[in-house]
Amino acid sequence: MLTYSLDEPHAWFSKPAAWRIRSGIYCCFNAFSRVDVRVEVKIPGGVESYFVDVRGERHEATLEVWQQTYISALLRSILYSDDSSYRLAGFRKRDPIPNLQAEAKFLEAAEQCFFQGWQLGSVPEIQVATSVNNHLTNGIMKYFGDSFRFEPAVKLFEKMYQKDPEVAALLSQAYIGQDEEIKAINVLYDALKATPMSYALLHTQVDFLRTKGKYDIALKLAKHAVNNTPSEFVTWAKLTEVYIDLADYESALLTLNSCPMFTYSERDMHRMPTPARTHLPIKPEIVNSGIMEEDTGRDSDADPNLYRLPAPALHGTFNKAYSLLTRLVARIGWDELLKCRSGVFVMEEEYRMQKAVEEERKGSAAMEGLKAARAKRESLVAARREERLEEEARANGAKLEEEKRKLEEKEKGEREEKEKEKEKEEKEEEEE
Repeated sequence: MLTYSLDEPHAWFSKPAAWRIRSGIYCCFNAFSRVDVRVEVKIPGGVESYFVDVRGERHEATLEVWQQTYISALLRSILYSDDSSYRLAGFRKRDPIPNLQAEAKFLEAAEQCFFQGWQLGSVPEIQVATSVNNHLTNGIMKYFGDSFRFEPAVKLFEKMYQKDPEVAALLSQAYIGQDEEIKAINVLYDALKATPMSYALLHTQVDFLRTKGKYDIALKLAKHAVNNTPSEFVTWAKLTEVYIDLADYESALLTLNSCPMFTYSERDMHRMPTPARTHLPIKPEIVNSGIMEEDTGRDSDADPNLYRLPAPALHGTFNKAYSLLTRLVARIGWDELLKCRSGVFVMEEEYRMQKAVEEERKGSAAMEGLKAARAKRESLVAARREERLEEEARANGAKLEEEKRKLEEKEKGEREEKEKEKEKEEKEEEEE
């Protein structure tokens, strides 16, 4: 940042007031200590260097702070070199490591800050940064991997491997990059005996087995990594990739659905204001060629349906999960993927429809049960009524029989009395 001031105005016949630079400040963020390191130049005056903490207080910059700032600046240059969103108009990118002497200096500083690399964080797919998975190791692997010169990285990782066996994951990757696979396997074997729970070591071995077509063995190791670290997205994603290699697409979908998803933290980029005017030293031949003009026709030629796809707006774990789904579609097609999905999952809409059908079925069954209970109750009432009528009929019949018997006995008694009276009268007549 430069500050300038206008000179004192002169008389009306003199030249217009000119401006001159009074001071300048260069600021660089130290990602290790989370401080701003500044170099302030005052004209006239001198040069002052200091760093500002989160509270806004100034402190004297130490050698450790300068070294961390140097590593932070180099890593930003390496990791953001291919990022399209990190391009500014008129911004010229220069090689952060121009020669072998600068490379040796970078490796020396990286060696001293290696086990502080977890403070830098990691890619969005990794929840907890470690000494192996962080921006420092990613920058080292990207720098030497892009140039296919893994020998300096091998020397660095061999030193770090003596202090932490988990660094064997990086060392074996560098060995494989040099086509020294036997050394890589031996290092992995020794490291896994020391730290069998490290998913970074297991993933390195899984990737090596996949390149050799040993998917069945890779599946066992990928499952072991998930069991060891179930809270990390990358372990589940690696298991999904192995299932896709084995053509077990239903298990791949089920595993992908089990992945723990993390909220994406947007990268803190420089948000430059829109310039009022620009003056770039561009040659007239380049301006007249038309290559500086935006090619709007190319975007209009695309299928309108592609603009509605969610992929460009996804980041972090969601972007990785989407890429795995697109890989599945490329392998088996959309219709087959829907069949696999129907065999594994029940979607929310299908669940609601099925639940509505079940409730309707339960309601109809309840109505039928109610009707059956009502008919049964009516039949029981009718049966009891018939039984009551039969009992009344039997009771009435018994009563009639009793009255008939009494009437017959009465008539019989009357006949007997009449006969006795008749006999008595006959005896009286005979006596007379």
